[in-house]
Amino acid sequence: MFKLRNIQQRLITIKKLTELESSVHNLDAASKVLITIGFVLAIISLDYFELPKLMYFACYLIFLIRLSTIPLKTFLIPVMMSSIFVGSLGLASWYWAETEQILFLNTVIVDKSVLIGLTLLLKTILTVCATTLLAVTTKKLELYQGLLRLRVPEIFIWQLMLLGTYLQVILNECIKMLEAYALRSNTQTILWPDYPLLLGQLFLLSHKRAIQIYQAMLCRGFSNINSFTVESRFNYLSITVSFILFFYWSIN
Repeated sequence: MFKLRNIQQRLITIKKLTELESSVHNLDAASKVLITIGFVLAIISLDYFELPKLMYFACYLIFLIRLSTIPLKTFLIPVMMSSIFVGSLGLASWYWAETEQILFLNTVIVDKSVLIGLTLLLKTILTVCATTLLAVTTKKLELYQGLLRLRVPEIFIWQLMLLGTYLQVILNECIKMLEAYALRSNTQTILWPDYPLLLGQLFLLSHKRAIQIYQAMLCRGFSNINSFTVESRFNYLSITVSFILFFYWSIN
């Protein structure tokens, strides 16, 4: 239950971070989506021998993070979770792969598997930080409208929008159910025979809440995604500026 509370608190924190004011927050959502996709694709396309080039992308990302005034601890948990997973893969690859020494930067002899592991780890950290920065600097409605301007099919935007709302509803219902269980059973640990009952109750509650959400949407006249209008403060100008900054850091 405490873990669910932490997740709920983290979602609230992310919502508060999206309401801050900074140069990155004020950029158009479409430009931020494009630059994030371009950033990730550019990182993925680099070879494991091009580790120094990743430093330029890291400098560009640090520049944006500092410009956004987002606390660095916001990126800590996503980076740690992804680093543990990728680090485990890197250690397994280093342990099982055959040892092969290569000359790195014409100066240092390193193990090929170690170089691959370090490059993969740095790529993962940069990718996670870039997507996290997009999430904490863009409001949900602005993100949906940005995707709509990028000609993303409306069905996918609908799915993304309803998924975000529905997951929060399920999380709230799950917390309420676990609190009621703890009060009635006088224990914080769920007994194994009670799991099927709790899962069944959660399914029924989530289905009921989903119907209520849909009926509330219909009562408010929510019949088309275009009914949401978010004023864009920077349009193609912000996209151009973002790409200029991105290519400046990537080329140099």
